[in-house]
Amino acid sequence: MARKKQETLVLFPEVLQITRKFTDAQFGALIRAVFSYRFGGEEYSGDDMAIDVAFQAIANQVDRLKEYSEINAKNAAGSESKQGGAECSEMQENHPPILSNPILSNPIQSVPIQSDPVEDTGAQSAKPPAHTRFSPPSVQEIEEYCREKGFLLDAERFVDYYASIGWRVGKNPMKDWRAAVRTWVKKDTPKPEPENCGYVLAPAEDPFEVAMRKREAGYA
Repeated sequence: MARKKQETLVLFPEVLQITRKFTDAQFGALIRAVFSYRFGGEEYSGDDMAIDVAFQAIANQVDRLKEYSEINAKNAAGSESKQGGAECSEMQENHPPILSNPILSNPIQSVPIQSDPVEDTGAQSAKPPAHTRFSPPSVQEIEEYCREKGFLLDAERFVDYYASIGWRVGKNPMKDWRAAVRTWVKKDTPKPEPENCGYVLAPAEDPFEVAMRKREAGYA
């Protein structure tokens, strides 16, 4: 003969927190009211406001625990009927599991958090461009670049020079041969020297005085 399932009343440690200022009489009245509600369905009818608030919080959790006990009993019995399965699903959907603080009138429930969709602008997935490895240019590549820019440069001489020093700029490896071409052109192009620094030099003597001196010498 199967043993009859014992009825239980579950109380949480938080009950002590909300009843910490209760007198022994208030605490005893609350526990009696909770037992009467759990096993007899009787509401608290007293006029003590503190007891009434604590009773409503605990009674709310008693109802939920009772519902979950019934659901677990149905699942344990292996009920496979569609009606029973629908009722169980509806009960679980309307009453999600309680996570914590079971004595509050509005208990914390596990609600799935849905993150807002983020518009894919490509900025997040885009990765910074990786540095390409330097590849020494050919004479033809340099000539084509010089024609594009209108540079006058001996491409073969340029390649021979940098190849002889290991394609380095000073102590560092070359990273951009086009920049090296532009620098080479600037250094290799002679700058025109201005005549007399761009100014007309004044004569050593005043032309008027020279003419007067020659005139006086002619009369002498």
